[in-house]
Amino acid sequence: MDTPTLDPLALDQLRPFKGHDGGSLLGNLIQIYLDQLPACVKGLLKAHREGDARTVFKLAHTLKSTSASLGAYKLQGICQRLEDAGRMEDLSGTESVVSLFDAETSKVREALLEEQRRLHP
Repeated sequence: MDTPTLDPLALDQLRPFKGHDGGSLLGNLIQIYLDQLPACVKGLLKAHREGDARTVFKLAHTLKSTSASLGAYKLQGICQRLEDAGRMEDLSGTESVVSLFDAETSKVREALLEEQRRLHP
């Protein structure tokens, strides 16, 4: 069975909470994630192209954690693979993982935008 882009149960756990501004905590987290995602993706892809394993490690680690908090478990797993490669300072053979990363971040972005539209109709 294929893992969904976003786990609805993870999102449901965040729905009841209010953010510091009185709005939805989930809405706030989604906005922060969407604001930071483009730079993170661009930075990781650039670091991978340049063979900068340390930066791949750092960006994959950051995105892994934030993706997990929003139920993007497939992306979390892909980031884990990139984080591991970066930690080992061996990016050889990770081209297919980077392709998966690029595709999955696009899916997560679209799914979060859709969730955002549901939160703010």
